[in-house]
Amino acid sequence: MATRQMTKEYMKWRGAVLLRDNYTCSQCGQVGGSLHAHHIKEWAKYPEERYNVENGQTLCKECHCRIGMVNFWNNFGLDIAEISKDAIERLPERNKVVFTKRFGLMGEKKHYYHEIGAYFGVNNSRARQLVWQSCQRLKRLMYA
Repeated sequence: MATRQMTKEYMKWRGAVLLRDNYTCSQCGQVGGSLHAHHIKEWAKYPEERYNVENGQTLCKECHCRIGMVNFWNNFGLDIAEISKDAIERLPERNKVVFTKRFGLMGEKKHYYHEIGAYFGVNNSRARQLVWQSCQRLKRLMYA
């Protein structure tokens, strides 16, 4: 089975979104470069909207990451504006390392699951679990 990025329908949708937005990021105005077609309504939750051009928006890589981060935190019931360095500092050391490495917090660059896995000596699946567990701990700490 082909991934969504490889299907003709997806490529047609992506091209139509980029063309409609004149190859310009809708958030910061970057023209050209590394542009992504972002689903406004999530791919998994709204299958009927997957190839609707009106459900797409052009984003540069940085803005796409930023929007993804907000959605990620919202899934845990956390408001990204409320997450402070102080809250992260109060986490156990392992969770603090996971946050700083995964999300580029406290001045470090953002790393991906395989890099976190390599740091802790675990596979990608376990690295994802570490991130999830860290988010749960942060949520309990912030809203206790």
